[in-house]
Amino acid sequence: MSHGDGSFDLLDKDLLAILSGDFNVTDQIESDSLTATQLLNINTQELLPAGPGITCSTPGGSVTVTELVPNPMVTVPDSSSNSNDLTEPVPPNVVPKRPPLTTIDSNVIDIVQPKREISDNGRFALPVSSQQIKDRTTNSIPKKTRDANKWALKVWSDWAKFRNSQPASALESSFPIPEDIGDLDDSMINFWGQRFIMEVKRQDGKDYPPNTLTQIVSGLQRYLTTICNRNNINFFREGSQFSEFRRCIDTRMKELHAQGVGIKSNSSDPVTMEDELQFWESGVFNFDTSVGLSNSVFFYNGKLFGFRGFQEHVSCQADQFEILKDNAKDLRYIKFTPGLRKNSQGGLKSRNTANKPIVHYEQKDRKYSIVDLYERYLSLIPRVGAFYRKPVGSYDENGSPKFGAASIAQHAIKSMIKRFYAEAGIDTSDRKISNHSARVTLCTTLYNKNFPDKAVMSRSKHKSSAVQSYQREQFEILNDISKALEPSVLKPKCDENPLISTVAATTSSCKGIKTESDVKSLNDSSVKNDEDTLIINVPVSVKKVIIEKKDGKKIIIEV
Repeated sequence: MSHGDGSFDLLDKDLLAILSGDFNVTDQIESDSLTATQLLNINTQELLPAGPGITCSTPGGSVTVTELVPNPMVTVPDSSSNSNDLTEPVPPNVVPKRPPLTTIDSNVIDIVQPKREISDNGRFALPVSSQQIKDRTTNSIPKKTRDANKWALKVWSDWAKFRNSQPASALESSFPIPEDIGDLDDSMINFWGQRFIMEVKRQDGKDYPPNTLTQIVSGLQRYLTTICNRNNINFFREGSQFSEFRRCIDTRMKELHAQGVGIKSNSSDPVTMEDELQFWESGVFNFDTSVGLSNSVFFYNGKLFGFRGFQEHVSCQADQFEILKDNAKDLRYIKFTPGLRKNSQGGLKSRNTANKPIVHYEQKDRKYSIVDLYERYLSLIPRVGAFYRKPVGSYDENGSPKFGAASIAQHAIKSMIKRFYAEAGIDTSDRKISNHSARVTLCTTLYNKNFPDKAVMSRSKHKSSAVQSYQREQFEILNDISKALEPSVLKPKCDENPLISTVAATTSSCKGIKTESDVKSLNDSSVKNDEDTLIINVPVSVKKVIIEKKDGKKIIIEV
């Protein structure tokens, strides 16, 4: 327990920690700190107290923990050298610097150096090294992009190893091919790049789809421009020093298209309104359980606020959401303030683009109120920290669903919407369903409701015409287009009569169905003796008769 005079009581576990050397006073001392073991092992002649220290009260007495600094009059031997030379002592009137004491003798443990972001003057950061700058610049690139770059470099490296093992490669003047493309000058990249794009294959020996080839080349280009600082490189610009390489990329893509490789789109399909209602009716979405609430807000974060499939869900914070009220309209609404997104990283390109909040108003006539949903969920989780809390599955004393302090595991987030479909019993065998389907649903729904691009982009936060690639025409629009393009001649309708009326389920016309004027009386002997006629005695209670022919076609007769 801490006291005002700088001393604090040690519990048994703290005393044990000091004796074992695990207790660290970094939180009590503003600058470099030592553990108890370090204090015991360091030669006290080589250190001087930097201040009055901290008194620790223990059951057996008191222990004073004092921050120590190098004694300016004693020289610490350099462990990296065998020299016994001593450096000049520092005059007593000079305040000694406090470099890290890495090694004093073989019995001394390294001193713990806490990280400091701000220097002693409180204004400027401490000096950074070139490596720190490089690391921070690299880490500012989105992780997914970094992973794509690494993958592209590995594809190049694997190809270079294979190509170097081929006898034909030894005949080239620039042999061998560097496994790091950054070691090639522009002319050699242009030369070997042509061969790379024509020869590269997947690990199973199949061809890469055309779009995948462009992703590989883009990854190599990003590596050369961002890591190798070769900003003049652009493989896709016409008339550049890589014109032959570019021509080979174009040729190879055309060849693959002609072979049918990569023609089928691999884009995610939207969630239909029927699917969404089934989620609610099956209980996958609900207001009453922690799992149902968690499922619901996950889906609507994609459909309402345009979350992408994974990273934006993982980094989502609870304080990005607010439930407010528009008093003039007497409507509540959700206010979501986006954070860093794939196309808005807050750098130079985004300096004039603010992350404007997205507002979603309640619709009082709807059975499932999304504003109520978010209000309930936010009331059950901490208002700071991760948005997705792990559902516990139990209830508190008030009967409200409980959530744990931990976040939902990332591996569980990756397949959330696929799980919704499985639990709701919806078949997805002929569809491409992923977490991204919720974002596709946002754009598709607004497009099919004839909202302009600007309105769609206000929700999806696209910054280019790429938003149009998310448009998926739904059945109503596709059916209307098909109807408009069909021949305008309609097939004849069956004449209704009191004896026979038909509804053809799979037949293409009403051919063979007799109208009232053609139907003979059931008492007519010619009808009874007709071998082509089947007479069925239908009870009064029967309202419909289904006739199934040998060819599988069915005729439904309403009596």
